[in-house]
Amino acid sequence: MKGIIFTYLEEYVVNHHGVEAWDTMLDYPSSDLMALVGTASNMTNQAIPDIVFSFGEFIAQKYYEDYRAFFKEGQTAKTFLKSVDQIIHVEVKKLYPEVTLPKIEYEDPAADKLVMIYSSKRRLCQLAKGLITGVGKIYNENISINEPECACKGSEKCRLELQFGSK
Repeated sequence: MKGIIFTYLEEYVVNHHGVEAWDTMLDYPSSDLMALVGTASNMTNQAIPDIVFSFGEFIAQKYYEDYRAFFKEGQTAKTFLKSVDQIIHVEVKKLYPEVTLPKIEYEDPAADKLVMIYSSKRRLCQLAKGLITGVGKIYNENISINEPECACKGSEKCRLELQFGSK
């Protein structure tokens, strides 16, 4: 696991379960995010998808705190999400050229809708959904997510159909 995600994972575990939990997780030799999440699941009796979703929400808030430049004045959750693949992922690749990032394609069917087609070998669609929900919280918008296709359920890609509404 590389850079900022590992740092955020440490902060997430310490904030939610204490420094002792993080120290115990580090006793398990793994640099793989899902292996560490599996360890956290065993330690806390929380389901892995719930942990990954919650971690996604946490990452969104941390990105907002640490990288405000990506969150432009007057932007909406939808316009921010549409910038992820072509702006944010490009900047991440500059910092960490060896990292493998998910690919996101977009369909923009209506002003209050967005379809994100998420492709990743890691199949972290729960993380993506947590990030999306976290972005909605940052922009004070409700985002409902329908997922008719999911890589974790046998599809090639995840199709995330988003509906935006005010809180």
